[in-house]
Amino acid sequence: MLNPFTRLDARLLQRLLETHHYWFVRQSYPRGKDPFQEGLKAALLLTHYDNINQAQIHFQAIATDPYAFLYETPKPEHLARLHTAAGGVRGYPVFVPILRVPWDPGPGVEHQIRRYVSQKLTWDPRRGDEIRSNLFVQFGEIFITLRYHAHEIKIPFADIERM
Repeated sequence: MLNPFTRLDARLLQRLLETHHYWFVRQSYPRGKDPFQEGLKAALLLTHYDNINQAQIHFQAIATDPYAFLYETPKPEHLARLHTAAGGVRGYPVFVPILRVPWDPGPGVEHQIRRYVSQKLTWDPRRGDEIRSNLFVQFGEIFITLRYHAHEIKIPFADIERM
């Protein structure tokens, strides 16, 4: 399972705060779980917002997640909890939806994309034709945009992984 996101640390949290991201939504993040890591209780995703309304919409969309929480950094106790998370809490790795490296699907994912296109879509790319792809996140879920000539589709990345 792909985990393209960056681990939260104190420096990254400070940069996010300096760029006016004052609201953070925490949720479960199964992609962040390393099956070989001992003592792992849960991996978490912390999505940053510069607009409280967007953060509240995200938070409401994940209301059933047992780890859902909306941090509002103007509240000192919330800011302190974020700094604790950025310092690392044993058993709870925290990730932010920032790509560690620029998106490059690589040959394995490219093959899965082509299988998806051939089995699920009416597109007809030839062997040398490029199907462009890009990742984005919505409410903590990774999606992929596929583009081929004038065609474009946005689907959960998990659909590609299942191919």
